[in-house]
Amino acid sequence: MRRRWTLSKSGLALRCLAWTGLDCPEQETSAAADRGTRRHAVIESFVRGVPMTDAEIAEAWETDDPSTVAANFGDWVPRGRPEIALWYSPTTDTAGELVGGLRRDYDRAPNGAIAGTLDCLVPGATPEVWDWKTGRQEHLEPVETNAQLALSALAAAAYTGAAEVTCVLACVADDGTATITSTTRDVFDLADWRDRVNAAINGTREPRPGPWCEHDYCPAIGVCPVGRDAAQAIVPAVTSPLVSADAVARVLAELAPARAYLDEVERRAREWIRANGAVTLADGRKLGLVSKSRETIDAEAAAPILEAQGLGGAIEIKRAVSKTAIEKAVKACGGKPAQARAVIDDLRRANATKVSSWETIDEVKE
Repeated sequence: MRRRWTLSKSGLALRCLAWTGLDCPEQETSAAADRGTRRHAVIESFVRGVPMTDAEIAEAWETDDPSTVAANFGDWVPRGRPEIALWYSPTTDTAGELVGGLRRDYDRAPNGAIAGTLDCLVPGATPEVWDWKTGRQEHLEPVETNAQLALSALAAAAYTGAAEVTCVLACVADDGTATITSTTRDVFDLADWRDRVNAAINGTREPRPGPWCEHDYCPAIGVCPVGRDAAQAIVPAVTSPLVSADAVARVLAELAPARAYLDEVERRAREWIRANGAVTLADGRKLGLVSKSRETIDAEAAAPILEAQGLGGAIEIKRAVSKTAIEKAVKACGGKPAQARAVIDDLRRANATKVSSWETIDEVKE
């Protein structure tokens, strides 16, 4: 599937456009992405002036204190038009709204246009374009250099006719508070960004690998020829000793694209096995899909239960809790393994544990 340049992929597109010409795999949703979608829906309800109920916030935001989250939203959430889908043509400096149809159906945008959805557009003489981030933010570009917001400002300026637009980045914490930064793009800033976009469009479509491949979630990372070549380049390092700093540096530089390429190979193998069944290797072993799971403990939810039973010692540094730590704490108190199992059962009944499940390719028995 060919992917088009969207507002959210602007940071990646300005560095490398090779992915727009490759047959990208369908993107698989993740628990983190689904969580972000639910949290965006909560904020959107406040932008519209029709907030979700505390019960709805508790479920969607995954919080035990929805009233505090709602109160904190009141301190910063803007009032404007949420989730407005726009297209922008950098060659003609024109824009329009995508109305009707499915949400985020960007294929309805004109050819050559960059489409996307603004979290919020606040109208005015100097409109504001808002983007809120509710998940991981370690590779987030600051508002001053944030390409997604800059392209959103271009779209908003062309759409509203404004000479300047304010970009607002809100990094939202679990308690509903937000760290907000902003910058105003005047007519000269907007022209500079438009020139950068047109230069990228008219530039090379050859792959330009770098940290952005992973940080900006390149949709072609598993099928890009750079990854295939990287995987092949690493083979000698597996069979020969690494004898110099330069050799180690070259291998480390190839690891990320090679790993992404091999992950995509494995994903396609899983899909084939899911549709057709296990495969038999030359040595007679059979490989098929095996479901696995891991249970983890929510330290915050578990702490009162453990402390009430005199097992506070199971709460480790950074308030982490593991089954092994509980077993050690029980043993230190003179308890038996059965008591540790009973404590863990108490945690399960209190919803202080979480089970993660996944499928992997592994040996299967007849």
